[in-house]
Amino acid sequence: MSWLLAKVYGFLMRGVEREHLEGWRPEVLAEAAGEVLEIGVGTGANFPYYGIAVTRLVALEPSDEMREVARRRLERGLLAAPENTKLRKGFAERLPYEDGSFA
Repeated sequence: MSWLLAKVYGFLMRGVEREHLEGWRPEVLAEAAGEVLEIGVGTGANFPYYGIAVTRLVALEPSDEMREVARRRLERGLLAAPENTKLRKGFAERLPYEDGSFA
């Protein structure tokens, strides 16, 4: 079932994105800097809003299918510095990083 959600998620969220999130994402992510850990990256909708102040972005996503959509988004160059981005399988409940790894 998760493969189906990954396929239609963008379409299903289009209205919410346009009405609410489109203006919110740039405002919130404009202050991101240094090393950033995004938990639950989903389809990578935040990728275009990370600026050059982000020196490293680690994007965790538990769903293989959603991570694949995010990977394709990265390959299309929808990020200021895709070479500094790592897309990883991961869960918020079990972060594979030591405390203080991201500043």
